Amino acid sequence: MPKGPTARRYAQALFMLASDKQLNDKWLTEIQEINTTLESEEVKSFLSSPRVKKLQKQEIVNQIRVKYDPILVNFIGLLVARNSISLLPAIIREYSDLLDRSLGRIAARVTAAIGLSDQQITKLSEGLSSSLQKEVMIEQSIDTEIIGGVVIRVGDKIIDGSVQTNLESLKLQLLRESIV
Repeated sequence: MPKGPTARRYAQALFMLASDKQLNDKWLTEIQEINTTLESEEVKSFLSSPRVKKLQKQEIVNQIRVKYDPILVNFIGLLVARNSISLLPAIIREYSDLLDRSLGRIAARVTAAIGLSDQQITKLSEGLSSSLQKEVMIEQSIDTEIIGGVVIRVGDKIIDGSVQTNLESLKLQLLRESIV
């Protein structure tokens, strides 16, 4: 079975439960913490091993019961019982997307040759927010190969203002004109 749709369904169910209790942000934080706790290779291999009995796996889940919302712990227990704990990172991504959409937020990945200053990020965020009519959450990455400028990815849209792309475009234009 494809993991994407399954993770999406789990995230939607979890999000609906959180919405009923108005705990969407809190649950996202808690499920991310739980994922961090379960991320060690030893725990992953223990929980995914067919040799380990389900009762032993549930003991791991019971250890986190005191710190987190009981519904979240039961959810993790369900994933463990169904041998689907490996879906947890995808579920978190889907849940986070649902939360962002419900709050009118959208993520934008900005790639630049060098790190942008806080002022540049703020200005960029404000400009994108204004044009998209949504709150824009900027994730920054660095790629020295773009030489200068920025590449902005918002959903499936790309705004490429990199020097590398402009040079390539100019090169193609010059080659076309020299052939004619």
